[in-house]
Amino acid sequence: MYRERFKKHFPDGCFFYRREISSTQKKITGFLKQKDKITLLIAAQQTDGIGRYERKWFSPEGGLWFSIYFPFLLPENFPLLFARNLKQAFKKKFGITVQVKKPNDLVYRGRKLAGFLLTRNFSKSFDFSILGIGINVNNEVNFDGINAISIREILGKNLKLEDVFDEVLKTIVKTIK
Repeated sequence: MYRERFKKHFPDGCFFYRREISSTQKKITGFLKQKDKITLLIAAQQTDGIGRYERKWFSPEGGLWFSIYFPFLLPENFPLLFARNLKQAFKKKFGITVQVKKPNDLVYRGRKLAGFLLTRNFSKSFDFSILGIGINVNNEVNFDGINAISIREILGKNLKLEDVFDEVLKTIVKTIK
């Protein structure tokens, strides 16, 4: 289900799914078959997900947890631009009104719904970017000390993860253009 959605937006890209992984952001470079191909690594759950400043990102089953490798540099402010576009997409597609919290989050009534992490690598021979995405969709968010919310909690129903995934990928493509 995810592979088909990914290939629709990135037909030449490489796709990997894992039921469980420590962190898609930390592990994606180990999945690169070709450095010139966009590559996506998605997991049903992460055991050691990270956010900005290496903060722990709780990533249980039911959310969207993935990282995308781009064989080029995304602009430094890409997470903010992406968050603004995803805010509009979520309103249009799911009827959810969220706010952008600079520099890289979506929040709903002050509670964290999603976070985006950009890693950029500069070298003499090869530049690349990795965009990490964590979205609380249908997962539990009752963690000690974490003020989070899921789409399920906002809407009172589960959404198909692949539909949210597709909307996120569409928004990435739009933001890159």
